[in-house]
Amino acid sequence: MYIIFFLLPLPYKKNNDVMDVKKILDKIAKKRKKKGYSYENMAEDLGLTPSGYRKIEKGETKLSVERLFQIAAVLDISVTKLLNIEETSH
Repeated sequence: MYIIFFLLPLPYKKNNDVMDVKKILDKIAKKRKKKGYSYENMAEDLGLTPSGYRKIEKGETKLSVERLFQIAAVLDISVTKLLNIEETSH
């Protein structure tokens, strides 16, 4: 059995290489509101309770990579745009 790990490059602050999760969560909240979705709508689409989703968006619960991809799919936005990563083609 093989276990494969994927590393996802995340945006970092230039000064001390600390990931700025708050900016990502703010972007998710803005996109959710623009789509006209409430916490309840997001929670239903993600199979969570409204308070469970709210805790993710408020930074009270850590955002996993898997959940990030699910949120991006619900909001019809690419993960690279949420993370503000430039896509490169090879």
